[in-house]
Amino acid sequence: MNYHFRSKHGLILEVVKRMFQPVNERRLRLLDALEARRRPPTVEEILEALFRPPLEMVSRQEEGGWVFPRLLTFCFTDPGAYLKPLVEEEFALKTQRFLAALQQACPGLSGPEARWRLHFSIGAFIQTAGNPQLLEVTSEGQCKATDPEAVLKRIVGFCAGGFRAGSGFNSE
Repeated sequence: MNYHFRSKHGLILEVVKRMFQPVNERRLRLLDALEARRRPPTVEEILEALFRPPLEMVSRQEEGGWVFPRLLTFCFTDPGAYLKPLVEEEFALKTQRFLAALQQACPGLSGPEARWRLHFSIGAFIQTAGNPQLLEVTSEGQCKATDPEAVLKRIVGFCAGGFRAGSGFNSE
């Protein structure tokens, strides 16, 4: 490990890069395609472009897709100094593109309020994709996150509703 990656942190960085870069590149390609059309994208279309690529990865269990949301959670909850540049490059900067698109789709939202709603949306997605067993257990088997298209439809609908909801917090 030390020969190839210099340290445990070097190994973690390489794994994170290899998993996140293709997902984020696909996200941006989907957003580019939406923005290249004649009509502006809807909130649902933007959120689908954001959530579809990682959900597709998660659904590919044979490629270790289940690791993706757990690794994502680790990067966001315990980023450490060594992960900060990667998190900024792979998420913070790329998320700005989605934030700008969502603000165009919801022009009544202030910048800070749009950020809050995107933050909550990403959190809901990570929880759903990263811990589908919890949903199944707490719903006593009534809800299962085994069909990626059904999960995508539900999470996009839920988060889009959050972006459209009125709020007294718009000025903060």
